[in-house]
Amino acid sequence: MPREIYLVRHGACRNSHTMLGPSDPPLSEEGLAQAELLAKGLAQRGVERIVSSPLQRAVQTAQAIADKTGIEIEIDTRLREISYGAWDGLSWDEIERNDSVTARRKLEDWRNVTPAGGEEFLTFYRRVAEAWRGVVNHSAQVSVLVAHRAVNAILKELSRGPESLEPEAMDTAAWRRIEAFEQPCGSFEAVIARKR
Repeated sequence: MPREIYLVRHGACRNSHTMLGPSDPPLSEEGLAQAELLAKGLAQRGVERIVSSPLQRAVQTAQAIADKTGIEIEIDTRLREISYGAWDGLSWDEIERNDSVTARRKLEDWRNVTPAGGEEFLTFYRRVAEAWRGVVNHSAQVSVLVAHRAVNAILKELSRGPESLEPEAMDTAAWRRIEAFEQPCGSFEAVIARKR
């Protein structure tokens, strides 16, 4: 049976304009209001399961949905945002000022260039793919995943259904879609996935 999955990006938080990575600021007032609107939008959709990243901006967003649906939140550490290492918490202007060589290389080859101390993209991809496998193989027909922009970019691409979840199965167009993916804070997108 196909699974209906809502990919939620957490509400806005302090320093949303930076490379937050595993930095863990709480939701701002705007983000709390966004979470309430999200919860209202999802409350009547038959949600059976809520799975959240462990970062508090995601958990606070998930809690608003849980309060409206009566569903307990499950934490999945595989849904945490990618770590940018030395770039965590910096704006792109700060990154270019402090690490211009790596910044330029990253723009040229975003998948294969990792900032000092950061998580390699393919390692990140594989952990998100494992989380995806767990969601689509779960018995819940309607799930909400509360995570982050980069996580949701991969999840959306995986919902298209490549035969393998390994990165080698992704073609150039898929990588371009992941790179170009945008999702505003405090929004959700529905995808359909089949059990694997």
